[in-house]
Amino acid sequence: RSWKMTPIQSVEDRKEILLALRDVDEVVTYETESEFLDMLDSGEYHLRFLGDDYDDGSYSGVGIGLPIVWIPRKEHEYSTTRLKNLIYQSIHNG
Repeated sequence: RSWKMTPIQSVEDRKEILLALRDVDEVVTYETESEFLDMLDSGEYHLRFLGDDYDDGSYSGVGIGLPIVWIPRKEHEYSTTRLKNLIYQSIHNG
């Protein structure tokens, strides 16, 4: 998505971090939005996790009907965008 900031970590790095979590058995990656939507619609997946900042229905695959576990974003301060902005500020503001 062209309007989003470029990721700092590679897909492989992000996958490795997720796989290190006790409750994560597998991480599936995709190349295109249509490939992602096909995966969601395949019937192979039974649950989806999304940040509650998407609870307004502005996420891909909204009509597919997978049950969603909403993850509260306001209960923590972790944000990749926030981290990128802090790094930028530290470099450019000394």
